[in-house]
Amino acid sequence: MSAKSEALAKILAKIQPTWQPPTPIEGAPLVENALLCVLVRTLSQAQAEQSIKALKQAANDWNELRVCQPQELQPLIATKDAARSLRAARDVRDCLQEIFQWSHGYELESLREDPVAAGKFVAYLQFHGHRISHYLMWLGSDKKTLPISVALVRMIDRLALVERIGALKKARPAVESLAGLSKDAKEIGAKELDFELRMSEVIDRWCHAQKPLCHQCPLVDDCVFGRKAFKEWKVQQVRMEQHRKKEEQRREILRKKDEERERKLAEREKKRRELEQQKAERERARMTREEQRRKADDAKEKARVDEIQRRKTAAETARVEKEKQRKAAIEQRRKDAEQKKREDEAKRIAAAKAKAAAALKKKAAAEKAAEQKRAERAAEQKRREAERKKAAAAKAKKSGKKKR
Repeated sequence: MSAKSEALAKILAKIQPTWQPPTPIEGAPLVENALLCVLVRTLSQAQAEQSIKALKQAANDWNELRVCQPQELQPLIATKDAARSLRAARDVRDCLQEIFQWSHGYELESLREDPVAAGKFVAYLQFHGHRISHYLMWLGSDKKTLPISVALVRMIDRLALVERIGALKKARPAVESLAGLSKDAKEIGAKELDFELRMSEVIDRWCHAQKPLCHQCPLVDDCVFGRKAFKEWKVQQVRMEQHRKKEEQRREILRKKDEERERKLAEREKKRRELEQQKAERERARMTREEQRRKADDAKEKARVDEIQRRKTAAETARVEKEKQRKAAIEQRRKDAEQKKREDEAKRIAAAKAKAAAALKKKAAAEKAAEQKRAERAAEQKRREAERKKAAAAKAKKSGKKKR
């Protein structure tokens, strides 16, 4: 075994895969196998396959599922665990969304047709990760081509297992040789696939393009780039620790200053409150004195007003009494006048009555005398008439005697 093979074996032994690829669905499109790889993160192989069948039956195409909410996809997931089904539904939507976003479809034919383009394309599949992406590239090549991506070449360059590769097109021979794949091999075996999955594990978890986590990577001691980055990280940590201590000291100083300022503010506030309290007490005392003085003045004023009112009442009572007496005197004089008037009127009436009675009596006497005179005249007239008649009768009698 060569030194590079021994170094590679040592490196691969340090990597413990956390994800095992599922058994692919034979004859299924790559998008279904992508969904299968994503779903086995949460579900079993059988549950994942059953869920894919339910999803295919529920929609006419994958695009309908992509625009659905996770809660709409949740009933199609083949598990009774609500949390797992919701997580799996979200994974389905995110998987379809990422594939559609970077390929504008769901065929993934670029993984079959052009290995170099596929190696560049999988760098965009952040949700799937390189473990699933490399596995899909392997399925897309009908298990005949070792998946090689930009991230894999970058990791091998960092490990310095081979001479610097550079372009992705020139990387295949060196990577296949490193993986132990013979030139006349017709199919990628389990050994090469295990190499691919272990390397992908490191890429997904630690060996990132921009900010690799070399201090956490198990290959840091075997990686030229990692040792340098780890050394820089330790220096950075020392600097950060120094900065942290300085920051703590600065914060401590600021804290003490703040405490001193707060203490002074508290003392000033306490003095201010005491002064305000004293002022309030003086104000209360002044208000009390003012209230007492006001009450005394009110009492004096009330007594003065009461005395004035009493005098007014007494004067009014006297005036009313005097007025009453005056009115009583006037009334008495009026009554006396009326009494006198009534008496005078009674006397006048009595006199008038007496006068009238006398007049009536006189009139009656006159009338009686007149009546008597009329009676006498009538008697006289009757006497005369009787005498006239008697004379006439005598005359007539005398005349009759003469005629005979």
